[in-house]
Amino acid sequence: MKISKWLILAFFAVGAAFLGFYLWHAQAVRHARHWPTTEATVTSCQVTSGTNLVHGNIGNELVRWDDLAFAFTYRVSGRDYISKRFYLLGNPPAHIVARDFPVGRKFLASYAAASPTMAVVEPGAPYHRLPIAAFVCFVLAATGIFYNRRWA
Repeated sequence: MKISKWLILAFFAVGAAFLGFYLWHAQAVRHARHWPTTEATVTSCQVTSGTNLVHGNIGNELVRWDDLAFAFTYRVSGRDYISKRFYLLGNPPAHIVARDFPVGRKFLASYAAASPTMAVVEPGAPYHRLPIAAFVCFVLAATGIFYNRRWA
C-alpha cells in the first residue's frame, strides 16, 4: 500500500511552517533585545481563574486555566503610551506575572524606536519546541518517501 503523496507533502508543509515561524520569531526576539528602554509603570495586573468539566470517553477531566489582564504605561519623547504585551508573543504564567508585577511597580520596558506604540516588558524567548516539531514532520515525510520507493 502506497502512502499518499499529498500526506507526505502536508507533513513537509507543516514542518516548513513550524520552521519558518520559529525563524521569524527568533529574529524578532533577537532584534527586540536591542530596543531602547524607558521607565514604565504597571497599571493593571489581574488574574481570572476558570475551570471546566470535560466529559471524555474514559472519564471526566477538570480543566483549569488563568487569564491575565496586564497593562503598563510608559513615556517616549514626551508622549504617553499603554501596552498590554509582556513578551513579543504570549505571556509567562499568570500567577508569576501577578506576583512579580503588582500594580504600581516601576520597571524598564523595551520599545521599538521606529514605532513606540510597540513595547514589551521583555522580548521573551524563541519557542524551542518548534524546530523539534519541524524535524519530526520532516522525518515522517522522508519516511513516507522512503517507504513508497522501497516497499510500495
